[in-house]
Amino acid sequence: MDEIEEACETVGLEGQEQIKFSLFPNPATEKIHITFSQKHISGMKMEIININGEVVKTKSATSPFEVFEIADLSKGIYILRIRQHADTKSMYFVKQ
Repeated sequence: MDEIEEACETVGLEGQEQIKFSLFPNPATEKIHITFSQKHISGMKMEIININGEVVKTKSATSPFEVFEIADLSKGIYILRIRQHADTKSMYFVKQ
């Protein structure tokens, strides 16, 4: 059993930081601001997904502080999904 646990501990994203971010304001009307806590954001893709699962906006991260314009979105609940390599994180937000 110890061998299995050791093998499981070594499999994964060794050497890569996990995606950590905050989103504000929530709820939002015109823009959402995304702040990343990790230093390396290369290869990071951001998507806004509507309640039907459709990707309605996409953007590549270029700095630790990003802004998404959302004034053109309908009111409702959305998901911000962020991907980098094999890591994916999501957060709900409300568009008023």
